[in-house]
Amino acid sequence: MHLEYFHYQLNLKSPFRLSAGVRDHTDIVIIKLSYEHHVGYGEASLPPYFDENIRTVISFFKKIDVRRLRVDLPINEILQYVDGIDKGNNAAKAAIDIALHDLKGKIEKKSIYELYGLNRPIDISTSLTIGISSLDELEKKIIDAEGVELIKLKLGGNNDKALIQDYLSICHKPFCVDVNQGWNDKEEALELVNWLHEKGAIFVEQPLKKEKWKEMEWLFKRSPLPLIADESVKRLEDVDKVIGRFHGVNIKLMKSTGIYEANRMISRARKLDLKVLIGCMAESSCAVAAAWQLSSLVDWRDLDAPLLTLNDPFNGINYKNGKIDVVGSVGLGVTIEEGI
Repeated sequence: MHLEYFHYQLNLKSPFRLSAGVRDHTDIVIIKLSYEHHVGYGEASLPPYFDENIRTVISFFKKIDVRRLRVDLPINEILQYVDGIDKGNNAAKAAIDIALHDLKGKIEKKSIYELYGLNRPIDISTSLTIGISSLDELEKKIIDAEGVELIKLKLGGNNDKALIQDYLSICHKPFCVDVNQGWNDKEEALELVNWLHEKGAIFVEQPLKKEKWKEMEWLFKRSPLPLIADESVKRLEDVDKVIGRFHGVNIKLMKSTGIYEANRMISRARKLDLKVLIGCMAESSCAVAAAWQLSSLVDWRDLDAPLLTLNDPFNGINYKNGKIDVVGSVGLGVTIEEGI
């Protein structure tokens, strides 16, 4: 097995505003795992609010003994070794996981959903995420949302109600909101959740800081809308913590350390009768195609990242009328651009 990696900058079509700040690009690290004539690709996405960056990801990769990444071993055994190298580093571990799955699928001439005994995801809808925006910006972004069935609006700024009013004045599509921990007070959060319920919101994602478990218990008991955990849940061990605090979880490969653990998280969430959203960071089609492989198992999909970028280094995802489909039938089903 041979491991290569390199930094790549994903440029966004427009500045992306969250409660945590604004950016016009996201750094990713792309990896290649080679065995004989097969190559598996993976990706670590590194938004600035992560505690990972290019330096930490590459440092983690340098600790890997590539001799331990043997194709004759089950993926879970390899990932157990990778996970034990160091704490944290979830996005770096996700890159290895995704590349291993891609490689195994190519060797066995199977898609990743087939490796897990799943049916091909068919007629899969994705929401489209719109960052905190002015009315003019909203109008332009809504044009790009033609055919999309669900809009996700980022909140947590100083004018959340005004943003929703602006949205409703120009668009009648169903919507949900993602606060990204942007509300500070439980009373304020409840007032806004009640107001959003009146305005027709589908659910509210991560209203309070991830550490505010007691406040979330209070809000959970009073909320008329489903509350979905994002920053509060990273890995499998976190899923049980949301009981009595959230109605569901947003599972992202960059948090879960990849496909293998994300699948286990979905299974655990279902046993706990939790709603499941599968989401993404600002990612290329590589990581989004990986998440798509599990998309038949969940309630909602937020897999729109390639729609928001200018220079996706991978090909193979089709978006049409709000639906997402992966073209290829082995591994991830995507291919890298020549010269990347």
